[in-house]
Amino acid sequence: MSISLSSISSRIAKLSISNPLKKNAISLKMMQDFSRCVDVLGKDKELCAVIVTGDHSSFCSGFDLSSNEDALSSKPFAQQFSTLMQENLLRLSTLPIISVAAVNGYALGGGAELATSCDFIVASRSAKIRFLQIKMGVVPGWGGGVRLVEKVGATSALKLLGTAAMITPDEGVRVGLVDAVADEAVQGAVDYLDPFLFEIGKDGEKSYYSTEVSRGMKEIINNARYGGMNLEQLVEVLKKEREIFLNFWGGPANLKALSGRKKT
Repeated sequence: MSISLSSISSRIAKLSISNPLKKNAISLKMMQDFSRCVDVLGKDKELCAVIVTGDHSSFCSGFDLSSNEDALSSKPFAQQFSTLMQENLLRLSTLPIISVAAVNGYALGGGAELATSCDFIVASRSAKIRFLQIKMGVVPGWGGGVRLVEKVGATSALKLLGTAAMITPDEGVRVGLVDAVADEAVQGAVDYLDPFLFEIGKDGEKSYYSTEVSRGMKEIINNARYGGMNLEQLVEVLKKEREIFLNFWGGPANLKALSGRKKT
């Protein structure tokens, strides 16, 4: 079980989630690894982009309940991991680099929330995105509610959250959640980033845009989205989302859903 960084090129990093026996569900330790990876990304001034993906055949299936036996009975623990992931994803989204979720296979629950925290989503043709929190007797707790509304609008967000609909790549494109579909997600994400990193000369040759200017463009967007009061308001909105999430974590509906899963 790990979350690690590697280089695709001098300007593109890859953040990989690996917990194959649990469809790349994320434990508390992995959340802490995620935080350290964001620290590293923030210090690398040569980067223009990061691709977030899952190893093997899944993107991410949310929190790994099996990693902590007391998770459901402990509100403080739930608050800890919810706060940590909200902070991780907020920090990721405010870096001066473009982030692309390369969704291969399943992005479920918190995994779907993770995908929405990226600037763009590139899905493989076999990808399945599902906000299945309602089936688990909870609501989003990693900031996915506010980000889904930002991406697809309140009406579509309510439909996706309230029905736990399975979102295919084509449906994701239709509602504005998915930006591109590819045969292979990571390569598709690299291809999607191409026009952000390169210009094509009159002779047809590719050359890099200035790293500083590319990062500056993302900072302009960050300032428009998060500058001044906007960031303070977002932090308050995330805090409220976390409070609502904690009301349901370990509650009757959540326990009933988990009990039903164990019997099947």
